[in-house]
Amino acid sequence: MVLATPPEPLKKFARICKIAQDYENTDPVITYYCRLYVASMGLKPEYNCKESRDFITKLLDFLTAAKKTNSEDPLYTEESVGLDYVQNKALDLFTLAFKKDESGDFGAATVNAFLVAGYLFEVLTLNGETKEEITNARKYAKFKVVHIIDCKKRGKQPTAGPLKEGDASSVPKIDGLSDNASLPESASHQPEHLSPKPAASTTDPAGKNFDLSTETCEKASKAAKFAISSLQYKDRDSAIEYLKQALSLLSSD
Repeated sequence: MVLATPPEPLKKFARICKIAQDYENTDPVITYYCRLYVASMGLKPEYNCKESRDFITKLLDFLTAAKKTNSEDPLYTEESVGLDYVQNKALDLFTLAFKKDESGDFGAATVNAFLVAGYLFEVLTLNGETKEEITNARKYAKFKVVHIIDCKKRGKQPTAGPLKEGDASSVPKIDGLSDNASLPESASHQPEHLSPKPAASTTDPAGKNFDLSTETCEKASKAAKFAISSLQYKDRDSAIEYLKQALSLLSSD
């Protein structure tokens, strides 16, 4: 599916796009908020190129259709409700991975549960920074993924549980540990090697820079601000329309 593979300038969001695809049939709410996050992040100036705008437009079309189909479901119509759902899913996955890791199970299921939990915690930053315990859980999950994969590559035994206090491996304070989390079947494979992604280009494939006029910047910025205001009142339809206006302005300059 085209939404599972972002263009090169948005490659840093490839994993979240893949998670969105993996959950599309089993947990569409997760898919919705993963794509909403990518669409929101993709509107930043550093991703302003034709490839990115085309991809974000497709994401916005998906979000509009999903919102219309689920117009009476608060998981879609009330962002705070939907993000609470995503948080609970992330915490369940984190708990599952933590218990497996603590018991010495360093298999693909453990790594992927940490991996998906970490990215879902990132999705929760859609409306700003998360609470300290969520931020710490995200750091711990990402630390564990890198630690386990690195140990396996070097032929060493990973350390079960935290390595030491006071760093990213410290156990975050998470209440309500449970065993009811599960990964979608398509996400149960061993993840690819995690490495820093190159900075996104702000040019199109032909090498043309998208220099914006002051007037266009002001109009696009105004539309984006209206979108943010609409989200504050949980009016997603208006927010999406304003975001489309901003994209249209950026595309036509």
